[in-house]
Amino acid sequence: MDRITGYRQIIRQVLADYARYRPANGDITPELVVDAERDHFELLHVGWDGVQRIHGPVIHIDIIGDKVWIQYDGTNRPVADELMAAGIPQQDIVLAWQSARVAPSHRLRRRLSRRGLATRQEPCYTYSGNFIRAEEPPMNTVEGITAAIAKLPPEQVTQIRAWLAERAEAEWDAQIEQDERTGWLDVLAERALAEHKAGRTRPL
Repeated sequence: MDRITGYRQIIRQVLADYARYRPANGDITPELVVDAERDHFELLHVGWDGVQRIHGPVIHIDIIGDKVWIQYDGTNRPVADELMAAGIPQQDIVLAWQSARVAPSHRLRRRLSRRGLATRQEPCYTYSGNFIRAEEPPMNTVEGITAAIAKLPPEQVTQIRAWLAERAEAEWDAQIEQDERTGWLDVLAERALAEHKAGRTRPL
């Protein structure tokens, strides 16, 4: 059995264990939701607490690449501890809900080094304690690009704005050429002339 397949089984087993416990208040049922194709795992609470409707995630875990991403943990028994106890190495667990703004201290780097954990940052990850925290979005996403642009000085933002304008103009020209080749411009012209003859136009 390969490593990721083992991680899938561990996550299922751990979440199934959490799902055995119902909240003390209300009529609330734990529901385990698994998208095996996309490696998406969630434990939900569904039901009623008096007149209040309860529906929301308790734990949300994804497998992304070769890492186990804890997207949300609303328990008082940290799911990361349970995953490690079940056999997933701590360096393969990403605490995606923690901020990545604080860099590891020199003391932490020495401790990680003694334990054989790398301290050099990998793409999308940064070490925090014994786990990995999510880094900023990668540059091949809209979120990553906009976050990077927000940090640029004004003159570079102006350059990007000019480049986007030139790109938009080039795309517009290409669309016009395509419409001309397909005859769509002729259709639009005939419609405009018909509107004008019908008196449904006005001077600019």
